[in-house]
Amino acid sequence: MVNAREFYSKFGVGVCVIRDGKILETYLLGEDEIQKIEKISSVITTFPKDFDTGVIDFGENIRFGVFRVGETFLVFPVRTDNIAEIVRKREVIDAT
Repeated sequence: MVNAREFYSKFGVGVCVIRDGKILETYLLGEDEIQKIEKISSVITTFPKDFDTGVIDFGENIRFGVFRVGETFLVFPVRTDNIAEIVRKREVIDAT
């Protein structure tokens, strides 16, 4: 499993690790980002078991990429609508 520091070292972006609807770990995220992730953390854990990768859009140009890794979710800010960029990150996670 990738931890928050490893994630940052690979992608240069902060991340939040969620399991069972609770934030387990955050790394280099702003307070505003953490608050938004807290609002959706319980919903993320209800995603279907076959959910793998996605984007959550809060409007106001605030988007988060979401990866499922087993029973854990990695949530990180993204600044793109290009899902291919996010999928490439997913491929790196799967390779580790």
